[in-house]
Amino acid sequence: MKSAELLDIYTDHLIVQNSQATATGCSDLLQNKVKHDSFTRVLSSKQYDSKYLWQANKKTVRSLENNDGVLILDNSIIHKTYGTLNEAINYHYDHGEGRVIKLES
Repeated sequence: MKSAELLDIYTDHLIVQNSQATATGCSDLLQNKVKHDSFTRVLSSKQYDSKYLWQANKKTVRSLENNDGVLILDNSIIHKTYGTLNEAINYHYDHGEGRVIKLES
């Protein structure tokens, strides 16, 4: 299966999922016809950031562009530099930093 098809399937999974979305969960929904490793490989092959999102959708946005309104996309990430430390929670992945960080007490 091509990367674009895998991304399309996984994107649909993200949209309809009402809890934590995982490659394994997506594979399970497809009755393992697509292995979770396929999703993991395609997701780790590129940096799917704001630049990628704009390049992928620029043509469509420009075709619909007019002077009647504005489209605002907000992908802000609020940093979680402080939290409640306990035995289970003292590190977390900070999307703003792009790495795992330790919570400060």
